[in-house]
Order: sequence, then structure tokens, then C-alpha cells
Amino acid sequence: MTIELPESWVSDIAIHPGELPGEEIEARGITRSEAASAMGRPVRVVSDIVSGRRDITAALAVELERALDQVPARYWLNLQTEFRPVLGAPPAASGLAVAGWAGYSA
Repeated sequence: MTIELPESWVSDIAIHPGELPGEEIEARGITRSEAASAMGRPVRVVSDIVSGRRDITAALAVELERALDQVPARYWLNLQTEFRPVLGAPPAASGLAVAGWAGYSA
């Protein structure tokens, strides 16, 4: 099933899904180190996600769910799934501005 969104609801800016866990970590008043510890990962992994250098995989989504309770893994995976098509072409070709594109490596 495809849902047509009103044009005013469609953004021309694609934001890497890692920005949202970063905002959630900040909003909860915890550090990246504390989030990484709750995920069972090195701080570098959380930093890479938040800075858009690492995709949110299924395993990372489950770990984010554990670290940021009340935010289900499927939410993090859906963000990554929606962002994925943007990666097929550079921003100029897709017509989208991509936050953090320059340093991104899939």
C-alpha cells in the first residue's frame, strides 16, 4: 500500500537516521559513553551512528532499543530504511540535500 503525502509534507532534505538517536541521547541527559555502555558497544560506534558515518543495522537497532528504552528497534530500522534510497545517488542527482553526506561511508 502506498500513501500519497501532500507535497507540503514532503521534505527536500534527507537527514541521516543517526541524528535522531543523538538527539534522544542529549534529551535524556546521558552521554554517548553511557549510551554505548548500555548498548554493549564502544563509544566509537555510537559516535559513528550519531555523526552519520554508520548505518543503523538490525543489531544496532535492538541495542538502541535497550539503551533508549521506550523507542522500539523497528523505529530505528524504519528510519534507516526510509533513508537508504537517498544513498543511491549523490545529493545533486537525487535533488535532496543530505545532512552529513561528505563524511558518509555505507
